[in-house]
Parts: sequence; C-alpha cells; structure tokens
Amino acid sequence: MADLTRPRFVLLVALLGSLTMLGPTSIDTSLPAMPAMAAGLGVEVGTIEFSLAALFLGAAIGQLIYGPLADRFGRRPVILGVVGFYFACALGAGFAPNAEILALWRFLQGLVTASGRLLANAAARDILARERLGRMLSMVMVVGAASAIAAPVVGGFLSQSFGWQSVFFYMAAVSGAIFVFFWLFFTETQAERDPGALSRAGLLGNSRHILGNRSFLAYLSVAGLNLAGLGAILTGASAVLIGGFGVTPTAFGTMFAMIMTGHLCAIVIGGRLVVRFGINRLIRAGTLIAAIGGLAMLGLALPGWAWGGSTDPLVVFLPLLVFMIGFSLVQPQAIAGALTPFPRNAGIASSLIGFLQNLMATAAAFLVGLFSDGTQLPLAVVISAVSLAGLGLAWRLADKEN
Repeated sequence: MADLTRPRFVLLVALLGSLTMLGPTSIDTSLPAMPAMAAGLGVEVGTIEFSLAALFLGAAIGQLIYGPLADRFGRRPVILGVVGFYFACALGAGFAPNAEILALWRFLQGLVTASGRLLANAAARDILARERLGRMLSMVMVVGAASAIAAPVVGGFLSQSFGWQSVFFYMAAVSGAIFVFFWLFFTETQAERDPGALSRAGLLGNSRHILGNRSFLAYLSVAGLNLAGLGAILTGASAVLIGGFGVTPTAFGTMFAMIMTGHLCAIVIGGRLVVRFGINRLIRAGTLIAAIGGLAMLGLALPGWAWGGSTDPLVVFLPLLVFMIGFSLVQPQAIAGALTPFPRNAGIASSLIGFLQNLMATAAAFLVGLFSDGTQLPLAVVISAVSLAGLGLAWRLADKEN
C-alpha cells in the first residue's frame, strides 16, 4: 500500500464499493416486493422465491465467465460490459408478464449481479494482499452494506406506493449511475494481462492450480457456508415476516435495514481489527457469532421451547441480526485468505470463489423455497446447519494456520 496514495485508495474504495451495490440492489430491494410480485402474477410466494434461487444460480454460472475475461482483457472493459447488461436485465424483469419470464430475467440478471463483487475483489487484489487486502475489502463491503441498508426501505416504499415493477426500474437507474461513475473515474488496475486466460489449457491449468491449493479450499469452504446462510435469509425472510408474522412491506424494509445496519457496523469493526488480530482469528470469532444466531433462531422456532410458536417478529429479527454480524466479520477475511496465494490469477480465483459460493447459496435458497410453509422453521434449520458447519471448519483453519 506504500505506492497507493490516500486519495486513490478512497476513490478505489468508492468505485469498487459501488460495484458491489449490484448485489444488494438486485436482492435486498426486491425482498419487500416478493409478496406483491406473487399477488400481481397470480402465483404462490414460494414460486417467487424460486425466482430468487434462479438469480443465485445465474450468479454462480456468471462467476465462471467474468474472472477469466477480466484476466485476459482487463478489469475496466469487463466492468462496463456487465453493468450495461445488468441495466437491460433490470428493465426486462420490470416488464415480465408472468412468473416464468420473471425467473428468466432474474437468472440473466444473476449472471452479472455477483460479478460486481468478483471484479471488485480482483481489482483490489491487483494492488494489495492479505491483511491489507482484507482491510480494503472490508471497506468496499461497507459501501455495499450501506446500500443494503437503504435497499429494503426503498423497495418497501416503491412496491407499496407504485407497484412491484417500480423496484426493477429502480435497479436500472442505479446500474446506469454506476456505469457513468466507472466510465468517468476508473482506471485499469491490472498491471499485466494473461493472454492464455481464455484458452482451454489456460482455464484448466489455472483452475487445477487454484483448486489444488489447500489453503484456498479451506477459506473457500468457510466463505461458502457463510454465504449459504445469507442466501437462506434473502430467500425466506420476507415470506416469514410479511406472510407469516403479518408485518407490512414498509415495516419489513425498516427491519431489514436495521439488520443491514448491524452488518455495516460489523464490517467497519472487522476492517479495523483484522490488521491487529489477523484474518484467522476474526473468521473464528465471526463463525461463532453466526452459529449463536442460527441456533437461537432454531430454538425460538421449535414448538415447546421458550417462545416457540411466538407471533412476535423479534424471534426472527434478533437471531438474523446476530447471524449477520457474524457473517460480516467472516466474509471479507475468508475471501482475502483465499485470494492471497494468486496475485497473477486473481480474476479466475475470484470466479471460482464466486461460483462455488453461489452454488451453496443456490442450494440453501432452493431448500428454503421448497419447504416454505409460512413459519420460520425451514429458514432456521438451514441457517443453523450451515453456521455450525462453518464454525467447525473455521476452528480447524484457525488451529492449522496460527
């Protein structure tokens, strides 16, 4: 970071952070509108939840595309291309006539949605490594988390005031602004192109090299389980709180914004602590907190337990807040640990991380949608299972690395 001036550091954080806004804008803005989408398209809420799973699946597949492209052609042209395609997909979803077409547009939107975080990770790795990389990724996530605070509030207001279609038109407006921002201010961060990045031999060789790295797989596993918990939350929270507990879309947006505020605060704290304590200790602490949140939600959901069967939304809200605090401490540090061994192939390494993470999130989202019954139990079971598995892996990682 010695050759990275403070003004350029701040500008890069703002640019890369705005790119990570594609994720919360795609997902969090739509959460309060999901019951309205179901009513407007004449389907069950569970069917609309599958459209979110389609977005996660598209995001998983898209991860395999943009990393190698960014290694071959540079970060800037690929970023401008994906943001432009996102704009078109958001408009298409807004004009969808039925749930099937909506799911198709959401799948296509997913192809580019998660590429924002992938390309931001790769551009940051072009410049920094390990704890300093973890610090920048934490700050980049602050921008994304700040947008996640506003997104559900905006989504709840728009869907309640102007209909669910307006949520997707808002997504188009945000992506248009990001495109202009990058066009004007972003300069290429990749020092050296990889001319063989798109060749079959290059793709296979680089992938084998990365996947053969045990440290990469260890960090990736923790990050993937962490994201699976978030995928479950994003899929099931609105159906549980709006459909099961009867909160309004606007109230849901406010509650989810409060959860994202906890997410933001934890990211800021993690960014300050990581250089002092190291990524492994922070991952270990974060997975413990996430597991506490998951188990608390499960305990509060089981009939016969304390508050089991309660109609108070706090039995869902508070455990989700605890889980997201743990999630926020883990995610940037686990990704930084996975990316650090690959300075020249950060693009394809980011692709593999994103692909495998989003596959796990897709599976979690599918399970929540499949067993959706209007209660918090399916959501609680999935979150507690993945958080406990992540805790076990993080404990082994910490013992091994420290």
